[in-house]
Amino acid sequence: MLLSLAEHWDSSRERQPSSQDQVETEQQDVTHSVTDTTMVTGKRKKLEYFTFQELRKLLKVGHPERRGLGASPGPPHDLPPRLTERHFPRSFPATPQNKTPQRKCYVCFYSSKRRKKRTQTRYLCRKCAVPLCIEPCFEEYHTLLNF
Repeated sequence: MLLSLAEHWDSSRERQPSSQDQVETEQQDVTHSVTDTTMVTGKRKKLEYFTFQELRKLLKVGHPERRGLGASPGPPHDLPPRLTERHFPRSFPATPQNKTPQRKCYVCFYSSKRRKKRTQTRYLCRKCAVPLCIEPCFEEYHTLLNF
């Protein structure tokens, strides 16, 4: 028995860590965090409840910045607000003169990656106040730096 444990120890030291090992390490980190929280607060939480609460905190903060490989760290204001904030579409409000107002879609008209066209849309972003087609321009405008 002792010899087999020694052989296992030697073979495990030689192999490179796999993604499964990383997942197990992260799970152990969460378990240790739960234990530490229990020791500090004196209240015991189930692991599922703890991870759910942590996920809710992350969702409230928003998505993390996406940086390319080798990108130097910088302040979060490197990206325009349209890529980092939460945005929702809404229709143009009706006026007495025009019950269904329309504007030209910003992405369709000013796109650098596809043929420019003048598309009329009834929707705009609530936060940016930019007229955009619902599909696919709204998503492209808020996720791509150059559309």
